[in-house]
Amino acid sequence: MMASRLLRDSGWTLIAEVVTGAATLASGILIARATGPEGKGIFALATGFAALGAAVLGLRWERPTGYFLAKNRDALAAIIGSICVFEAVATLGALVLWSSLPDLFESALLRGVGTWCITLTMLLIGTHFLYATIPAIYGGLREFRNRSMFVSASAVPLIVPTSVLFWLGEHRVAIYLGFYLLTCAVVYLGWLVALTIKRRVTPRLDVVLLRRMVRYGSVSYVSLVMDLVTLRLDMFLINYLISAREVGIYSVAVGISARLAGIPNILSHVVFHRASANEIGNGEITARILRMTIWMMILCGLVLAVTSEVLIVPFYGAAFDRSVAPLLVMIPASIFWGLFRLLASDIEGRGKPGWVSACSVVATVTIIGLDLLWIPRYAVMGAAWASLIAYAIAFAGSAIAFHRLTGIPLHGSSRIDHPDLPLPASAIGKLANIRL
Repeated sequence: MMASRLLRDSGWTLIAEVVTGAATLASGILIARATGPEGKGIFALATGFAALGAAVLGLRWERPTGYFLAKNRDALAAIIGSICVFEAVATLGALVLWSSLPDLFESALLRGVGTWCITLTMLLIGTHFLYATIPAIYGGLREFRNRSMFVSASAVPLIVPTSVLFWLGEHRVAIYLGFYLLTCAVVYLGWLVALTIKRRVTPRLDVVLLRRMVRYGSVSYVSLVMDLVTLRLDMFLINYLISAREVGIYSVAVGISARLAGIPNILSHVVFHRASANEIGNGEITARILRMTIWMMILCGLVLAVTSEVLIVPFYGAAFDRSVAPLLVMIPASIFWGLFRLLASDIEGRGKPGWVSACSVVATVTIIGLDLLWIPRYAVMGAAWASLIAYAIAFAGSAIAFHRLTGIPLHGSSRIDHPDLPLPASAIGKLANIRL
């Protein structure tokens, strides 16, 4: 029964991943074609910084949102109230920091991005916060169909304004950022308002629940911040040490390889919320999912490596031909990262976010040291190799933590057994029977 529910829930997540993945790649190609490597780099820096800022200033609120809503659905009004508070805190906090420390942003964190683009980046922090927390509401309610609908709708800000501006012949990256921000605000705020109206709830504050959420979030907060530093730091260091143009080259490799990490991401959201509600057993189901996912990612990674040159130069343009080499390194790196996040979702759902934070801290320390050592010497290739080593360390740490928590042997979580062989075919059959 649980396996059937996991497949059904994952089917909806798969739909969302396909839609957003296609929109991300398409919009990235259009921005690269319109603005060139430097403009693509600035757009990547802006959106990457917005995601990092939303996590840092928003206290990784999607994790306590999903966790406590899975424990008690009646807390919906109080949890939506907490989201409204933290969204305002994240947005205002970003603007205050920008106005108070302009030199820090212009000379170091976002060097070369430009004053107007930095302002847009600060405002994007609030929309990225909503992008993370609204799906967490549906995940906590275990309404994965509605979650998929929202995540799919989030493709609108990615592709619609970008396509229109590209068709109009626009080449200024600030215009692309501005319309992206405007569309995000309309879609996400509109969705949150519609959610409260449909559920007939009035957002309110529950101080006791808020304290419990802050306590849980503060532990998992370390993990998310470290993960985002691990994922995003290399781009900011490349920009600071070299140029935004090199960020554009590197961002193409990262963006394409990140689609691999989307494979386990299809299941990680389901695993986290089911584990939070004590509905996923002792870990054997997660172990089977892991075994299946390893082989799927290896197969997809090989296909991506073989077709890398066909994917990059014809679509992005000859200016991005140097993205091929870092992509070949980022493919195995993304496999390690996707597997890490899958295991981390199970561990956090079982109430042990601190264990995941420990893995994240080690990976972050590793990538900071290697980035500082290798980026000045090897540029984007140094960043790619640093990511591969750090992501592998994160996965190894999560595998050890998963074994200690569940008692399932590590070798049992890394091999594929005969009972797992029909699982992909079974999944396809289940997905085909989902009523849309």
